[in-house]
Amino acid sequence: MALRVFDPCPFHFADQDIRVDIAVITGERSLSGFQDVDGTGGGGIWLADFAGADFGDRNDAGRAETLFWRAVNGGMQGGATAVDVLFCDRLHQPVLDSVLVPHSDGTPFSDDTLYASSGAQCVVVAVVNGQILGNAATVLDIRLTSERALLAGERFSYVGASGWGWRAAETYAVEDRGGGVTRVTFSPPIRGGVAVGDSLDFDTIRCQMTRTSPASNALSDGAFSTATISFQEDMRPPVLP
Repeated sequence: MALRVFDPCPFHFADQDIRVDIAVITGERSLSGFQDVDGTGGGGIWLADFAGADFGDRNDAGRAETLFWRAVNGGMQGGATAVDVLFCDRLHQPVLDSVLVPHSDGTPFSDDTLYASSGAQCVVVAVVNGQILGNAATVLDIRLTSERALLAGERFSYVGASGWGWRAAETYAVEDRGGGVTRVTFSPPIRGGVAVGDSLDFDTIRCQMTRTSPASNALSDGAFSTATISFQEDMRPPVLP
C-alpha cells in the first residue's frame, strides 16, 4: 500500500533544511595539528526540518489547509508511521518550472485539461560500485535528458528494491563520460539495490521518512496557523510479504 505523502509546499514554510547527515568520529590531534576524521553510519541518512509555516484563513480555502495539516499529522501517528516527504526544491533541479502544455497542435485533451511537461528523464546504464545487485552503490553511469545541465548538488529519487520504497540521493560529483553518458557520485548509498535500466527521478524528489518532532498546530485568532515539523529517513528494515 502506498504511503501518505507530506508535501511542504502548500504550507509556505519560511525555512527548510533538508540535508544528508553523516556522523563522524575524530581521533587524537598530532603534534603537527593533523586530526583523523572518519565517517560512520553507512554513508549518512536524510534529515529534514521545516519551520515558519503560514497557512489557514477564515475562508473555505484556509479552512481546507488547516484540516489537511491536521489529517497529515494524525496519519503520521507521532512518527510511528512512515510517510513520503516531498522535497520542495525544484529551483535546484535540472528542470524548469512545472508548466501545463497542450498537444503539439495546440489543443487540450477532450475534457479540456492539459498535461504537465516532462522536465527530466533518466535511466541507469551502469552500476559502477556497490555490493551485489547494486546495494550500497554510490557511483552510477546514467543517461539523462533534462532542461538544465547537471552541475552536481542536484538530487534524485528512486524506488529502493526489496521493499525499501522511495529513497533520495544527492550528487556531489558529475563527470561526462561521452556518448551521452554521465557518471554521478552521490550520498547516501543506494538502499536495497539498483540495476541497469532502472529509472531515476530528477523531477519529484521524495524520501520515505518518519516524524521526529512533537505535533504542533498553533492557531492565531482561531483561524491562522503556524507550525514546525522535523523528519529523519526511515531506516527500519522493510517488512516483506
